[in-house]
Amino acid sequence: MDGSGEQLGSGGPTSSEQIMKTGAFLLQGMIADVDTDSPREVFFRVAADMFADGNFNWGRVVALFYFASKLVLK
Repeated sequence: MDGSGEQLGSGGPTSSEQIMKTGAFLLQGMIADVDTDSPREVFFRVAADMFADGNFNWGRVVALFYFASKLVLK
């Protein structure tokens, strides 16, 4: 694999593109449910839950920053 993801069909989106699209859709739903009076508390709760098991990796860090950027733009 060349790192671009696996094609689902000829000319169709890659599997990584599908995952990103689905993740963005789910994230938008979560962000929409956030009370705008308490974004700080929401951020800290999400961060605590994300790292509650003690496992830290770049994927989680990137996901947290992505979540924070969407939260700020709300």
